[in-house]
Parts: sequence; structure tokens; C-alpha cells
Amino acid sequence: MSDATANASPENDATDTELYQFGLQILRSGSKFFITGLVLGLIPIAHYMVGGVGHQVGEEFYKEVTLWFGCPAEKMVQIIQLGGLSLLLVGFGYLLLARKIDRPVTEKERRGLALCIYGLLAEIFSGGVLYLILDYVFFPNFYFTPITAGKVVWLGAQLISFSVYMVGIIMILGDVKEMVLSLKKA
Repeated sequence: MSDATANASPENDATDTELYQFGLQILRSGSKFFITGLVLGLIPIAHYMVGGVGHQVGEEFYKEVTLWFGCPAEKMVQIIQLGGLSLLLVGFGYLLLARKIDRPVTEKERRGLALCIYGLLAEIFSGGVLYLILDYVFFPNFYFTPITAGKVVWLGAQLISFSVYMVGIIMILGDVKEMVLSLKKA
């Protein structure tokens, strides 16, 4: 088979479609967040190695279920890794669907990806930076003592960040569902 014939096959043409390029964009975003989650995963390891220097763990720490992970970065790391992984899976789905469907990417899909990215970036900020600000400025040692007001602000900010991500992924998956259903009808 000549190169001209190979390049004319439907599978090769799919790489030029807008849907395929959008899938690649989702894959890139997902891989960046997943790798970021792996790097951020070093924070709990460092935390355990240092032993929480400067933090006195109170008796309430052992009774409070939200503190069982032992390191405040755990929730953030898990959300970033799982968010990146889910974006990778959705991106691969788009690459597969682009081989069968040729349609433009909807504005809803673009907004959904933007919300996913903003939600995960906000999770990094609220889970990490906001924690440090609250711990050092407003509620010293709030995680380990625990100080309820500090926990409510910090966990609330993480919930909002995660919710933004979830709205985005639901928007994207809604269009994926429509594409899959259209394939079943055909």
C-alpha cells in the first residue's frame, strides 16, 4: 500500500478533526494534572518524615474522622490525581469517538473543559495555599487541634473547587453520552 493510500484512510483523517484535537487537549490537561498530583503527593511523604514539626496533635485529632489522613494535603492530592485521571479517560474516549464521528466541538464541551481546569487549579489553591494562609495567619494549628471555624472555611473552599470540576466533567460527559447514543442509532 502506498503512502498516499495510507494517508487517505478514515483513521488517519480523524486526527485532523476538531473533535480529535479536542480529545488531545483534554489528554494534555489530564496528564498535567495527574503528574501534578504525583508531585504534590510528595507533600504528605515529607510531612510524615518531618513528623509534623511544630504541630502538637491534640486528643481531638484521634477522634475526628476528617483528620484521619494525618496530612492536610491528602484530600487535595487525591482530588488532583483522580481529576487528572478522569480527564485522561475522557480524552481517550474523544480520540476513539473522533474516528467514528465528525462534528465540531460544542461550546458546552469547551466550557466544561475550562470548568474542569479551573476547578482543579482552585483545588490546588484551596487545598494548599489557603491551608497555609489559614494555618499561619487566622487559625494556627486548626487542622490538628482542630479549630472548627478554620476547618469549615478550608473544607468549604475545597468543596466549592471540587464542585466546579464536577460541573465541568458532567457537561463534557453529557455530550459524550449523546455521541455514543448517536453511534448506537446508526
